[in-house]
Amino acid sequence: MDNKKRGTFLQQLRKEKGLTQEELGEKLHYSYKTISNWEQGNALPNNPETLEKLCEIYNVSLEELFYGERKNKNNQNDISKNMEDVYKNDYSKHKKTINLSIFLGLLVLVISMLFIYFVFIKGKILLYVIEGENEHFTINKSTLLLTNELDTLNFSKVISKNNEHINYIRLYYVKDSKEHLLFKGDNDVYYIEEVEGYNEYNLNNLKNSELYIEINYDSDTIETIKLNVSKRFVNNKIFCHKAKKISNDNEQINVSDEKLIELLSKEDFKRIDDLYEKTYKNYRIAYDQSTKSIFIFNNDKTKYEQIRYKLKDNFIIYEYLDNNKNINSYIYSIEDESTFNSNNFLKFCLDYITYITENI
Repeated sequence: MDNKKRGTFLQQLRKEKGLTQEELGEKLHYSYKTISNWEQGNALPNNPETLEKLCEIYNVSLEELFYGERKNKNNQNDISKNMEDVYKNDYSKHKKTINLSIFLGLLVLVISMLFIYFVFIKGKILLYVIEGENEHFTINKSTLLLTNELDTLNFSKVISKNNEHINYIRLYYVKDSKEHLLFKGDNDVYYIEEVEGYNEYNLNNLKNSELYIEINYDSDTIETIKLNVSKRFVNNKIFCHKAKKISNDNEQINVSDEKLIELLSKEDFKRIDDLYEKTYKNYRIAYDQSTKSIFIFNNDKTKYEQIRYKLKDNFIIYEYLDNNKNINSYIYSIEDESTFNSNNFLKFCLDYITYITENI
């Protein structure tokens, strides 16, 4: 398309109609400067209604207007070819505009998602592990979970190494030289849940404070242990990577597993996938090979009791249902025989675990 030729043609058509640039501009609702720009070949109306009205005023076709010459026998093929090029050029521009719009839309979406992630999500979920010990007591891994909306503390039961009788435990943290109590009571599992803004326990302060547990045992003897609060997880990665498998599926089980499974087979345990199970008297016994744990359940329908023992641990986790239908959970050292002798179910569990461990 020859822009200069088209501009000259537009000027010629206007003069043939006896119109000035100002008069044509009034008819089309454009300024005379815009009309002048058209006639210099610098631009052309992109509004279809304006082009249609311009053709009507000048009594020419759209093809002639774009070509810059009235159609005759000599140029009719060139005019048609020129109009085809105009359509192709417009389609190409339209396609580029659509692609650019899609690209800009996706770019805005990605930027928005990154903004939301870095401002509202990244680093807003933190998991801490709490543990500690001295010559008399062990505090197994407890967890502190901090989020934007809810903070939770799940504190494990204190384990006595020498069968000391624990009267009570007291957990507190020190911040700015001031002591803040979290709980005081029996040696048990404690769970604290704090909604954001509640600020009764201020669990969020634990990550930057010194945490202590006070243990009162035997004849009012008190020991205080400083606990270690270590970061275990923070959501600071956009893409999480799966951990590599330590062993493959074809790897043979270790010697203690082989001996245990051989023993279970002799004891008429039935195997279902990784679970070995049997019923003995009023108890259901199961061994989960995937977790290396023994479970024993009391089948008495009038009560709910169960224990979980992980191989090579020196304690069991005992759960039972009290009179108020609440599930209670306790951790007992397997060395504390007095605890087990006071409960028939626990005594059976200890005897069976002892039998298993002595034969593998």
